[in-house]
Amino acid sequence: EYMNSNKFDEYLVQVVHDFKALQEEEVNIISNDFLQLVNGGAFHDGDAIALEIMGISAQHERREV
Repeated sequence: EYMNSNKFDEYLVQVVHDFKALQEEEVNIISNDFLQLVNGGAFHDGDAIALEIMGISAQHERREV
């Protein structure tokens, strides 16, 4: 197992998505791999998240023009 639960004292649960409910809310669904495995722990990849947000922002700006 990759996770070092002694080093990172966290309770980990896989996120479950309700895509149907999200679509009904008419939100922008992002299904990407934002996981970064570092030193036996799992973390959010801040750079990947920032790039995704910037891409969404650019799409909205192009639609408004």
